[in-house]
Amino acid sequence: MVSQTQPVSAERIFHGHSRVRVKREVLTYWHRNQNSLGMGLKEFLTHCRLSGDGRTVTFRVPN
Repeated sequence: MVSQTQPVSAERIFHGHSRVRVKREVLTYWHRNQNSLGMGLKEFLTHCRLSGDGRTVTFRVPN
């Protein structure tokens, strides 16, 4: 029997007191790590999801 597991992607979760603060935190993270991430801002943001309350962003690292 062959086990088929989906690859697990790493996540980075950002929290802020407001929508503006969490977005600022995400942009700061991208700016400081853009070379190691190997992606431009537009591509980075396609991997980010804003929560319903607007105070949490989840960045899912692509495989």
